[in-house]
Amino acid sequence: MACLIAFATVFAGTATALAKRVAVLYRGDIMPYLTIVDTLEQRPHDTIFSLDIVKAAKQSPGIDARLRAFHPDLVVAVGKGALRTASGIGSRVPVVFCMVLHPESVLKNTWNRLFVGVGMYVDPIRQVEAFKQSIPAIRRIGIIYTRKLSGDMADRFARAFFHSGLIAIKSPVLDARSALMALDDMKNRVDAYWLVPDRIVLTDAFMHRLMELSFRRSQPVAAFTRKAVHSGAGIAMVFNEQDVLRELNRLMDRFAHFSDALGVRVLPLSQGKLILNRTVLKKMRINIPTDIILKASEVY
Repeated sequence: MACLIAFATVFAGTATALAKRVAVLYRGDIMPYLTIVDTLEQRPHDTIFSLDIVKAAKQSPGIDARLRAFHPDLVVAVGKGALRTASGIGSRVPVVFCMVLHPESVLKNTWNRLFVGVGMYVDPIRQVEAFKQSIPAIRRIGIIYTRKLSGDMADRFARAFFHSGLIAIKSPVLDARSALMALDDMKNRVDAYWLVPDRIVLTDAFMHRLMELSFRRSQPVAAFTRKAVHSGAGIAMVFNEQDVLRELNRLMDRFAHFSDALGVRVLPLSQGKLILNRTVLKKMRINIPTDIILKASEVY
């Protein structure tokens, strides 16, 4: 991924939301994307030109020509397909993106443009602090990941663990088979497990084995989806379209006119919703403090 060049310029001073021309690229057949686009179209100070990339690809003139005719000050890409389209446009217009899990797989050779994205995860420090407050006895936390898909994410969480006085036991793997082996190797060295988005690691077989170890050895799992909590994880920090929209609007206001900053930056969500599986944690004889239970968005 391209390094960020002169990104400090973006943060200098307080940016003001100025009227601008914004092109929004998205796929119209994905409902969460439509929710985001519908809200963006209501921004009071901007001229919004929204373009469904699936429909536009079948029409004439093409996407590039229609964007050039609109003369946008900023391009917003909602989803991986839209980001891929935006990165291929022959223009140096800044791009703000969201709803892209692994943007580094799309953004290659983009050193001469500005790409700023809303990450598909809540700030690691906020997540780790919530975990530590909920289960204060935990010290050693295991993370299994692939460098290709989630290496950066694993490093961010490892730094957050260190910041909070916890120990990260990291195990990079190459494939699903080695992920299962790493899980069995790690079980005697950790107090808990931390999941990061990685489709190579998080197979059905891995999750089944992980939950089996978690229950049997009273080693709670921290996850990033509601589904994982329903499957037996003890805690998760999740987000929805409104959380993404809040950060996206902030980035649109702040970065639109900083064309002298180049490179790629993905910023985490500043807020999320804490979900606790109190039933599972009780079976592990882990008692969550009452004040944390009251703060949680959902408790099972």
